[in-house]
Amino acid sequence: PFSRNGSILFTTRSREIISRLDIPEVNVVTVEEMSENEALELLRINLHESQMQDIELTRKLAECLGCLPLAVRQASAYMAKTRISTSKYLDLCRSSDKNMIELLSRDFEDRHRYKEADNSIATTWFITFRNIEDNYPLAADYLKFMSCLAHKGIPRALLPPEESVKMEEAMGVLKAYAFITEREECHTYDMHRLVQLATLNWLREKGDLSKWPTKALLQLIKAFPVPEHENRDIWMGYLSHARHVLEFENMIEYPVTVSDLILMVGFSLDYLGQYREAETMYRQALEIREKVLGPKH
Repeated sequence: PFSRNGSILFTTRSREIISRLDIPEVNVVTVEEMSENEALELLRINLHESQMQDIELTRKLAECLGCLPLAVRQASAYMAKTRISTSKYLDLCRSSDKNMIELLSRDFEDRHRYKEADNSIATTWFITFRNIEDNYPLAADYLKFMSCLAHKGIPRALLPPEESVKMEEAMGVLKAYAFITEREECHTYDMHRLVQLATLNWLREKGDLSKWPTKALLQLIKAFPVPEHENRDIWMGYLSHARHVLEFENMIEYPVTVSDLILMVGFSLDYLGQYREAETMYRQALEIREKVLGPKH
């Protein structure tokens, strides 16, 4: 709001506020992502030198946390309290997704934040997820869908089809909240691994997890072409996502359709000359079909 009596400073993660309040672009200050060195400095402020002796693993920890200030601050608070090293904390993060989510969900004391504010990064994101779900349902659906794919190199062509304007708006919301980033090659997206884990945990807590891997599977079956040299760019772009969706195999209701996707992955690996892996996929598909359809089908 304009006033001659003073100025108001808004801090926000949503660029939509800029247009809603009609703020000139010249008055917008964008806070870029933390650099690795800045993340290391933030760790160093709260930790003893002995806890950061392995600088290479400390750098890998900063990378694992995406150099996200709240995640770095949360990690350093945990390490300061437990007196463990950065390398030990990195081991905890890498040991399992469950451990990673537990660490992200821990609250920590920070006198610089409002007392009533949630300090865990998972809780902070959950609040935003719910806001997006309430106000931008298509964007929320795309976030849930993408969390079931590999978190790097997600082609827009793989997403459930929607009117171009609605799709553009939905992806714009997710980019505005920095839940996804768009690559230079147009219409290909990355989702940070921490965002992916938090989204899956949010769906699990809502009791809503099982249906999204099924949606991802059915969409992949529609989109995945029979691997040939002419369409290599397409199926190569889908391969990592197909393999990731298959990690949810036990949650998916359609075992024969699962075997269809396993076969497509097998065909792709076969085409790439990875024959042993291809054989493993073929045998897995055969086993599922014999179990569901019977050996004489």
